[in-house]
Amino acid sequence: MGYGETALDCYNRALSLDPSNHSYLSDIANLHFELGNADTAIVFYQYALEKEPNILSHYENLAYVLAHNQQYAEAQIVLQIALNRFDCQADLLAIEAVCQWAKGQCSEALLTLTQAMQLSPNAHQTALTLLPAMGNSNEVWTVIGTVR
Repeated sequence: MGYGETALDCYNRALSLDPSNHSYLSDIANLHFELGNADTAIVFYQYALEKEPNILSHYENLAYVLAHNQQYAEAQIVLQIALNRFDCQADLLAIEAVCQWAKGQCSEALLTLTQAMQLSPNAHQTALTLLPAMGNSNEVWTVIGTVR
C-alpha cells in the first residue's frame, strides 16, 4: 500500500468517526485527485460543499477538477455560485477563463484572464495548468506580458 492509499485509509477511518467533517471530505477528495481518480474527487468535493458551503477552497477545488476533467459547463456553474458568494477571486476567474477558452469564447477568456491577473499576477499559472492549449496562443501571452 502506497502513501496515498495509506492516507486514504486513515481519512476514511477518521470520517467514519466524524461523518460531517467537511475538512476530511475535502482532504479525501484531494488525495483521490492526486491518485488520478478525478471522478471520485468530484463526488467528495461535492459532499464537502454540502456539509460546509461557506469555504472558498471547496468551490475552487471542485471547479478545478471539473475543468481538468473537461466538464467545463459544470465547472462554470460552480464558479458562478462561488463568484456570487465570495468576493472576486483570482483563481476562480482563471478557471473561468479556461472554461471560456475551451468553449471557444476566446475574447471573453482573455478579458477574464486579464481580470484574474490584475487581482493576482500569477493567476495565469492556474489557467495554463488546466488548459495548456491556452499557452500556445499569442493573445494569452500578450495578456500575461501586459498585466505582469
